[in-house]
Amino acid sequence: MFRRLSIITVLGLMAAATPAMAAPVFDFSGGAGGTFTQNGSNFSGSGISISSLLFFDSTNPSAFTTLSIQSGTLSFNTATGTLSIVGGVSGAGIAAGTTLLSGTIGSFSSSVGGSGLLTLTLNGNDTLNAALIAALGLPATAQFANFGFTLHGINTGGSNFAAFSPDLGSTPIPESGTLLLLGAGMIGIGATVRRRLRRSVA
Repeated sequence: MFRRLSIITVLGLMAAATPAMAAPVFDFSGGAGGTFTQNGSNFSGSGISISSLLFFDSTNPSAFTTLSIQSGTLSFNTATGTLSIVGGVSGAGIAAGTTLLSGTIGSFSSSVGGSGLLTLTLNGNDTLNAALIAALGLPATAQFANFGFTLHGINTGGSNFAAFSPDLGSTPIPESGTLLLLGAGMIGIGATVRRRLRRSVA
């Protein structure tokens, strides 16, 4: 109940601060696949599975578009501050092997839970593929920001981790103080939309 009220509050404040459809969300996600490694305080990973893309207006998350990503993989390196998603989106006429998103990591954090489960959270600015943006009816010059990227990993020995459940939410860069507000709610909104989609398919 608290989670639902928090999301509603975030959406209400976003709607008041920006015009309609001012906060479209690109939410990339995947299952298990790929690895990442810890090197001191830094992390790097490659081949991390990205299989789907949800696109919706954060002021109306009940209306959304879902697209399958073919051969999608995410790579990142916190030492160099780079992140990218490569794959194909047949529903948008984009061939496999295309860079769908490239970004610069501005900050990151990690936490370790039970059974060696490690969770990474990264934030930074990103640029989405112009053809992907245009296919969904947005200006090709729109600049986006990665407000929520989470990745989980199970230790497979030493500093190596098997990656699973990556989730990256990208939205247009807002003005002034709305930046942190958007970041706080973006992952929760994407998760809510995906749960609704699963229930409708079931």
